[in-house]
Amino acid sequence: MVHSVLYGSKERGSFTLVWLMLFIVLFTRCSSGVSEEVCEECNYIEEAFGIIQTEVLNPTHLNLDSLKADLTSRIDTTTTRDSIHIWLHAALQRIHPHSSLIGPAQFTRIIEDPATPEIWGMKLADGRAYVYVGPCAAIDSTNANLYTDSLQKIVVQLYRSDPISWVLDLRENTGGNMYAMIAGLGPFFGEGPLGFDMGKIKEPWYYKQRDTEGKWEYITLSDSIYEFENKLPLECLVSESTGSAGEALAISLLTYPNMRLTGTPTYGFTSGNEMFFLSDSACLNLTTSIMADYRSKPYPNGLRDDVLGWE
Repeated sequence: MVHSVLYGSKERGSFTLVWLMLFIVLFTRCSSGVSEEVCEECNYIEEAFGIIQTEVLNPTHLNLDSLKADLTSRIDTTTTRDSIHIWLHAALQRIHPHSSLIGPAQFTRIIEDPATPEIWGMKLADGRAYVYVGPCAAIDSTNANLYTDSLQKIVVQLYRSDPISWVLDLRENTGGNMYAMIAGLGPFFGEGPLGFDMGKIKEPWYYKQRDTEGKWEYITLSDSIYEFENKLPLECLVSESTGSAGEALAISLLTYPNMRLTGTPTYGFTSGNEMFFLSDSACLNLTTSIMADYRSKPYPNGLRDDVLGWE
């Protein structure tokens, strides 16, 4: 849930003072004797914080008005947009370590040259099916579909080899596109919520579900709602490197019957992010929710010892 900054009676004066200082800075800079470039950058900070203050998860109740005033006060005629991107990124990291700013050039590079997906599988000598599920860096539909199709092809082929059980290795899955990962492992998932984003509202994520008219809905990255009929025992390997969307995938697998999480407590980036684009195409990647499992149990600090073991 997005936390509002609450001001007690002793803090209202400081709150008013912050707004007064910010008004003076903006009025002075944008009314007389200040270049249009400086005024434009002040307005850009205002644009960014208009989104940040409305959307971001702020667990430490950092004073965002004061933070905005600080950034605005640094602007002069030598300030570049790249510098402001760096300042905003640092500010977002202070608000929540999972939030960030992605500059326009960096965003383009991610789309045009995504990291090669590391996913592979094999049938082990003891009859178990082993699948290495690496992170998915894709933020566009083309590369996300490539990841999904490749992963689903691996698990379907292994299922047809008649294994005795599954081993899904998420130990190096640092995150990325959770929906591409869930769709790739879709045949393991049944109907209904796999977990929830606990933000302004409680929103489920799922592989497939029925709408109010009883019709199937499923992740658009998946071409079907195929589900493995034989629910073989499943072991999911996690580590301190399993983070973000990797943790969401592990949480989703808690819905699978006869499964076990094995390893060490995960990284602790169990929060949901949303992308908001600014006027120059920079992307505010804001943390807006905390992850919870299908039972609505929240995991604010990752998957700890209480869920490591057979479910």
